[in-house]
Amino acid sequence: MGKNEAIVDETFSWWVQVHSETHLDDWLKDYFSGLEIQRQSNGITLLTGKMQDLPEVYGLILKLRDSGVVLLSLQVERVQKGQPPGAGKEKIRTEGTRKNGET
Repeated sequence: MGKNEAIVDETFSWWVQVHSETHLDDWLKDYFSGLEIQRQSNGITLLTGKMQDLPEVYGLILKLRDSGVVLLSLQVERVQKGQPPGAGKEKIRTEGTRKNGET
């Protein structure tokens, strides 16, 4: 295999869950790789969905950053294809920080 060839693992996908501090518009569903958008009554938006590979996850993170979305949390879980989220063993969770040192 050449050094520029990507290694793709067909047995796994990535489950992503993002909590945003504010409500996001519906048009962002396409921009954020078709993730499901759920607006909660407390003003928080929850983005959830499956991504095919890790480069797609990194692309989402860059889009979140570039669009100025204020994150409360970001959870990424590697799951075996055909398994529901939560069945995977590898989980990465990142908590957001608020501006001006607020907690």
